[in-house]
This record gives sequence, structure tokens and C-alpha cells, in this order.
Amino acid sequence: MAAESGSFPAGLLGAAVVFWGQQSGLPLLGATLAAALEGHRLLGRRWELTPAHFVRISDVSAVVLLGIAVYAFATTDPSQASRRLSVLLPLVYSPLALAQVYSSEGRVALSALFVFLRKGKHEWSRASVDLLPPFFLLCGLSAAAANVRTPAFYAGTSILAGWALWRLKPAWTPRAAWLGLLLLAGAAGYAGHLALSRLQERVERAAAALFVGDGGEEADPQRALTAMGHVGTLKQSDAVRLRVTGLEGPPPALLRLASFDRYAALQWRATGGELRLVPEGVPRASWTLGAEPRGAGRIEVSLRLAEGAGVLPLPSGAARLERLAALSLFRNRFGTVRAEDAPGLVSFQAVFGPSSGGEGLPGPEDLRVPDLYAPLFSGLARQLRLDRSDPRGAMASVSRYFSEGFAYSVYREGGGSFDPLREFLLRTRTGHCEHFATATVLLLRAAGIPARYATGYSIQEFSALENAYVARGRHAHAWALVRAGGSWVDLDTTPPSWGEQESGRASRLRPLADLFSWASYRAARWWWSRGGPPGEGWVAVLAALLAALAWRIVRDFAAPRLRSERPPAPPRWPGRDSELYRVERALAARGLGRRDWEPVSVWAERVLAQPGLGLPAESLREAAVLHGRHRYDPKGLDPAGREALRAAARRCLDALG
Repeated sequence: MAAESGSFPAGLLGAAVVFWGQQSGLPLLGATLAAALEGHRLLGRRWELTPAHFVRISDVSAVVLLGIAVYAFATTDPSQASRRLSVLLPLVYSPLALAQVYSSEGRVALSALFVFLRKGKHEWSRASVDLLPPFFLLCGLSAAAANVRTPAFYAGTSILAGWALWRLKPAWTPRAAWLGLLLLAGAAGYAGHLALSRLQERVERAAAALFVGDGGEEADPQRALTAMGHVGTLKQSDAVRLRVTGLEGPPPALLRLASFDRYAALQWRATGGELRLVPEGVPRASWTLGAEPRGAGRIEVSLRLAEGAGVLPLPSGAARLERLAALSLFRNRFGTVRAEDAPGLVSFQAVFGPSSGGEGLPGPEDLRVPDLYAPLFSGLARQLRLDRSDPRGAMASVSRYFSEGFAYSVYREGGGSFDPLREFLLRTRTGHCEHFATATVLLLRAAGIPARYATGYSIQEFSALENAYVARGRHAHAWALVRAGGSWVDLDTTPPSWGEQESGRASRLRPLADLFSWASYRAARWWWSRGGPPGEGWVAVLAALLAALAWRIVRDFAAPRLRSERPPAPPRWPGRDSELYRVERALAARGLGRRDWEPVSVWAERVLAQPGLGLPAESLREAAVLHGRHRYDPKGLDPAGREALRAAARRCLDALG
């Protein structure tokens, strides 16, 4: 019997694979793979696999990994693609683990894993390793990547770790004490994990300005963390976040994700901004958000949704959404819309106009200025002679004020005032969109004009490659919503030069990245237009293909031999059916059997020399000669010769009675 592969504890690897299957949502697949990995202990045979077999299996696993990676990154956003790829790693590399446990060697050649070792010139070219411990760790990491976030994950991880450490326990250590310390360490670790999670939440709330996204994270309908206090250069991503096509005229300059009414501590919040279900309209995949105005515009928006859910970027005055493949839609009183149970990539049409009523009526919070800033903005409103009875005129005055004496910049020096908004207005007069939007909202409120803070994207770049407008991470923007003429109106006071400044900092590799992004988008759009992935069935299909491929490699490549504990079957030599053997057995019963070293002709003469047998001498000699030809002549006997051999042997047997 071959030695156990790597002497890995019985059942531990199977338990790790079952745990991975449970955490990743593939319990049946995990149980099947675990049974296959542990089943080698019940078999009395191993395959004699050569390094070439492992090279073939390793290469196939690498190709499968590449295929999954291309598919994942082409059909979803990079963060989700990386997570899904990490979850499937045990499945991809399971053929290597299976090959090791069912091989007579019980180890894997390093040359199978590293291409540079395959030429045989390196000293490690003939070395081999036990892959089961790394595969065990891989199952744990992939289970963590599934990100289930339940106590069962921590409990399962602790049990597997304790099981693996048990065999390393010093012999002199009492079992009860060792188990007690292990449980204590696990409990302390769990408590520490909870404490760290809560600490992280508090730090994020207390130092919100230090956490600046790149525009790729999902918008929060309840709050917006500004980066006005960020020291240094504010970096944004060049990645394309959404694509916009004007179906009836050009698209609007701004697409809003969310709006907020309360400002405090460098962040905006939406009071009473709970999301409520929007009933689906007729025809299906359409939702009514407000009264459709005359002369409405229409645009098509395409974007990726992480896990099939997210806030939708919409034009101001959005009245209806069409062709949105989502099972449910939610909206709050500020007009923020979130889709759920949608594909990974959605394309929808938005019908919009100047006054749909979807943003709701103004409330007390839309006029509130924090006490800390009330004197500053009240004085500035009087200085600009803003009149609440003329919102349009006030908007023009505020726009002129910020365009004449302020400049756009994403860089902020350290050592200034702790209050970045006051510093922006009174000292530096430079800032980015969040400075301008916040100051605009509070300034108009100080004049008695309802205003809100809005976040979303600026639509300013047309892509000839895609024949559509694209919004990148660096196009994430903030502006003011002002109540004027009975509707909410966009007011963007950020200097227009901000777009050129952001574009000037783009990478030289952007054209290449854009080409890949466009190809990925087209592939994802084609994929989701065909219904997307058929649930988790495609993972089972992948597992079946890997299993079939691994078996074919073992069966067909270089004709590997099975080594069994059962005795080998006797070989079939030419002439085994010769009738002379029956004569030999009959004579052996009388003590005249042929010796192992004795030629047939010599044996026949020795038998004929014995008196009283009554054997026909010519028949025995003829049978001996024909037997030799039948046994050793490459041409063998023709049909007449075979018949002569049978007849001669029959005469001898008849004579012996």
C-alpha cells in the first residue's frame, strides 16, 4: 500500500473542503470534492503518475483559472470579480490535490508548478512538495473571501485550526489544558474581532475626511462623507463608471445619485431619507417616479451594479424609468433611487423634464444653517444682496461670486485651519467641488432660499470609441439643488476649468485601459442580454469538466499503470492452447512430468524409454515437433498443422487410457 500523501491527518482536508463549500454557497460541490479527496484512504490502489502528468494537470488548471478570471472581470466590477475568483480557487486547483492523493508518489513535482524548473537545469527541478497543507489553507482563505460574516465562519475556522494544531501538541501537555487554552484563545480572538469592527466604525465617523473613495463605491442614500479636510492631492480614478447616450437630444450635464439636507462635521446627511418601494408599472420593467412633463428628454444609462444592487444615477426631474431589468426599485423623499435584484450590468432609459416632482417639497432642514456658520453666511448673503423672493437672481449672483474670486484645486496644504470650509471662504479661496457645493447650499439658505447638497457625476466626456458619453471616477461631482419656480434646479458653482484639470492628470495608458474597459463592457452587455449566468449551475458544470479532464489526463497520457495489492494476472504466451499439455499432465500423474529445464524433445525421448507405457512413439514425437512450432515459430501452425497436433495428442491420450 502506498504511503498516505504527506501524512495529512485523516478527515481534516475533507472537513476544510466541506467548510469551504458551505461558506461559498456550494455545499453539494464541497461535499463531493471532500469525499473524493478522502476516498483514497479506502482504496487499495494508486496511479503511478509521472512529473509529466502533473505538468499537464497544472497547465490545465492554469488555463481554467485564466478563463474564469477573464469571464469574471468582463462581466462584473473588479472588486467583485476578484472576490468571486478567490472563492473558486479550491475548485480550480482540486485536480492537483486529487492527483497527489491518488498517486503512488504522494507528492507533486515542483516543475509542475513552476515553468522555469521544467528544463531540468535548476537544482530544484527534481524536487517535490506536499500540496495538501497549502490546499488546506487555500480552502480557508476562499471561505473567508465568500464574506458570509456569520459566527459559523469563525467557529469553523477555529475548529479546523485546532484540528490541524492537535498533532503538533507536545506529548507531555495534558489534553484538557491544551484544549482549554485553545478555547480561550478562540474566545479572545472573537472578542477582539468584534471590538476592532466597532472601533473601525467609530474611527470612520470621527475622521470621515481621511477616508476618500475613488468614485467606485456605491453611493450611500443616507449620508455623504466629504473630503474637504483632506490634506494633499485628492486622487480620483480614471476607470469608466457609467455610459450615457442621449436618445432625444444631448444628455444633461449632471446625473444625480443622491441629495442631502443636513450638514455637520464635514458630512451631509439625509433626514428622513428612508427608501420606500416603488411599484412596477406597465409595461413591465418600467417605473413611474413623477409626472411626465411636456417636451421630456430621454437618455440611456449603462452601469455595473455590485451584487446586482445600487443607487442609480438619474437626471434632475426624472419622471419614468424604462427597460430596467430589476425585480424591485426603492426611492426616498429626496428622489434618490436604488435598484435591487438586478443583473451585474444594467442599461435603462430615463425620461426626464424640468418639474417631475420626484424630489419632494422643501422642509425646515432645507433652510437650516449650522450655528457655527450662521454669522459667516448671513453676512455674505447680505454682502451679495441675495433676495429670497428672486431665487433665480440669487443663483446668478452666487454663481458670479464663485466664478470671479475662487479657483478649483484638488490640493490642500497642511497646517491650515481645522475648519476647511471657513478656510476655503476666507483665506485660500481654492477648493474642489465639495467646497463649492457646500458653500453654495449654506449661502442660499442664509438668504432664505431652500437648497440641498447633491452628489453624482458630471457628464462632459464623449468617447468616439463607444459613441457615447462616459463618466469616470474622476467625474464624480457635487453641486447644489435650489428650489426655484416650484421645482428643484441644479446649480453647479464649481469653476468650469475643473474638468480640464482633472483630465490633464490622466494616465498615459488611459487609451489602452479604455479599450479594455469597452471590450469588457460589450462582453458583459452581451452576457447579461442572454440572461446572465444560470445561477450556480455553471460552477457544477465547471467542476464536472475539471473532473472529466483530470481523469482523461490520468487515463490517456503516457498510459499510466495501476498498481494494485492484488496479484497480477498470468501472462498469455503463444501456444498456451497446445494439446500436448494434456498429454504432459497425464504423464506427470504417473511420475513422468517434464522438468522445468527440460526441452520437450528430450522429455519425449525420456518418456518413450520407459517400458510398459504402450505409447505410440511416432505420435508422441510428432506431437512434440508440432508443439515446438506452435509455441516458438513466429508463423505458428496452419490449420492442417493444428489438426495434426490435435490428432497426435489424441492418440497418445487414448494409449494412456
